[in-house]
Amino acid sequence: MTSGSEVAVPFTTEGRYLLEFLVFDADMGFSTLIRRSIALDFTAPAIWYPDGIDGGEFPRGYEQALWASCEDLLSGVDTCAFDEGEWLPTDVPGEHTVTARGTDDAGNEVVRVLLGLGAGATILTRRTRLSS
Repeated sequence: MTSGSEVAVPFTTEGRYLLEFLVFDADMGFSTLIRRSIALDFTAPAIWYPDGIDGGEFPRGYEQALWASCEDLLSGVDTCAFDEGEWLPTDVPGEHTVTARGTDDAGNEVVRVLLGLGAGATILTRRTRLSS
């Protein structure tokens, strides 16, 4: 390598790595040992939200809190929330979708779209015949 050269070090597995290197000059003098710690994170954070929202039926005007909790052990959590705010909209009958979203500090994102029903809503389901 020459002055200003770059070296690509391929990593294919996420995790925490410690890089150690020395720098040499033209006279073969060298630096002290240089250490750099890096974390490679390719996985979105884990996300939790209240049970019963996805596919749940809620009476009109029912106050269902929306909260999300995220965890990412490699890079840490940047954002974790519902796009629609802190409450499930139950003031109008019908289907209501809400989106739980979490992003880690590496930019990986998890998205869960959940369906809740306000009072008076009807969902058509398709029956499946089980063969014996």
